Amino acid sequence: MGTKGNRPPSEPASGAPPQEETLGTEALLQRLNLPEEVTTQQAAAILGCCKHTVLHYLAQGLLEWRNASPPCSPRPVYRLTLRSVLALRLGYQRGSPPPLQPVAPKKERRKAAAPPDYTPKHVRRKKPPVQNNRGTPSS
Repeated sequence: MGTKGNRPPSEPASGAPPQEETLGTEALLQRLNLPEEVTTQQAAAILGCCKHTVLHYLAQGLLEWRNASPPCSPRPVYRLTLRSVLALRLGYQRGSPPPLQPVAPKKERRKAAAPPDYTPKHVRRKKPPVQNNRGTPSS
């Protein structure tokens, strides 16, 4: 076990960390020959959720994306960066609560008090009965 050829490949030669840990995520993606962008379906498979949840993450701003559809198309085609998908995947475990989002303080709505002499104009009033030529109301 003390010889150089018998050492498992996961153990470093000296006390230094393995080379994969010292590389940045960009260099690691290039070394592993992984694509830089993935589709929403591929991101869902990586994250272990459905495509709808990936679109929610996208709307919340948790994933970096670009629109790959042609300019004349009204329907977006999302391409997500693999780096952001992996960062989100490594940031949570299945069964854990969703990541916290900064919450903007809610503005309180002012309720305008109606003046005491206010009468709404949109309320219908009963029409007085129509009178005949003889002066008696008709039914």
